[in-house]
Amino acid sequence: MGSYEVDTMFDNGTVRLITIDESHTPLIVNGHHLRLYHYPISKKSFIKHLSDNSGFEIVSAENSSSAPLA
Repeated sequence: MGSYEVDTMFDNGTVRLITIDESHTPLIVNGHHLRLYHYPISKKSFIKHLSDNSGFEIVSAENSSSAPLA
């Protein structure tokens, strides 16, 4: 149905969500059944993030040599 934003959290674990579109329709659900949504990223962004944060260097197949390893 779409992505939601948490509006209010109650003491009993119930969460009121609102839609992120212009209608802001409220929806009350059990908070234990919610999952965090991660925005998808492009392959280029993923490679940049990986190389910036891990110290690994990503080498594409076009840039690698075809000589066998000894």
